[in-house]
Amino acid sequence: METFKLNLRENAVDSLEEGLVKYENGRNGDDREFKFCILNISHFIELSFKLFITNINPILIYKNPYSENLNKEITITMWEAVNLYKNTKSLTQTLTKENQDQLEWLRDIRNKIEHHEFSIDSTKVEADMSQILKFMDNLYRAENEVEELRKRLTPESRALYDELVNHYEKQLTLAIKKANETAETLTRATPAEPFPDLSYDDVLRKCPECNNPTLSYGVKKNGYYFCFFCESTYKAENCLQCNMLFPNCETDPTDTLYSCSDSCMGILLHRDRDD
Repeated sequence: METFKLNLRENAVDSLEEGLVKYENGRNGDDREFKFCILNISHFIELSFKLFITNINPILIYKNPYSENLNKEITITMWEAVNLYKNTKSLTQTLTKENQDQLEWLRDIRNKIEHHEFSIDSTKVEADMSQILKFMDNLYRAENEVEELRKRLTPESRALYDELVNHYEKQLTLAIKKANETAETLTRATPAEPFPDLSYDDVLRKCPECNNPTLSYGVKKNGYYFCFFCESTYKAENCLQCNMLFPNCETDPTDTLYSCSDSCMGILLHRDRDD
């Protein structure tokens, strides 16, 4: 009997291949297939981070890198691999809070699938997969591994991979366009009190949830910011001295007074919140 063997890179891409096949089956109406999509994509992510770590130092993927016999040692978990990679690489721009939330959701649902009962929202799986794969695609590009990844996929899976990654880019481009159009409209008009003199920088901010410049003031109603990409909503605060506008995600919720760091170094008013 022949021995079947996959190295770390091959094993990662093989799980991605299987995950994409299961995703396509799920998208075509077989919701049960999303279970196996999640298991395979989670495995792909875990092995990918271990691959990136071996590019730094191969022994770092082991729980006990000091062992005299590494072949008998167990390797680190997915989340340990993510955190180790975060500590050795600059992921501030790549790993957003939204990405981290998605990875945690993936880890939690995988654990439920493997160890107990579970329920999944097929719509969420479809929506999140494009963002998760775009995040991983960015990492593979940063590690100069993306061409190796793509060439090992079947033509059908490569086309689906590109579709999902590009779908994220298209959605983000559309959200940025809408946010900019809203900012331009509001700064030409005269919004309602209490913010009569909005500047472009007041209206358009970077969203702390998805880290994109898609957080715009007054989309749904005055007094609130709305993200056109991840749909997060934040109440507005304004500086008592210069009237600069801020979403309350940029202030410290443990205090009532804040420094207006972007403008006049005055004090921000902590308004009563609805949350």
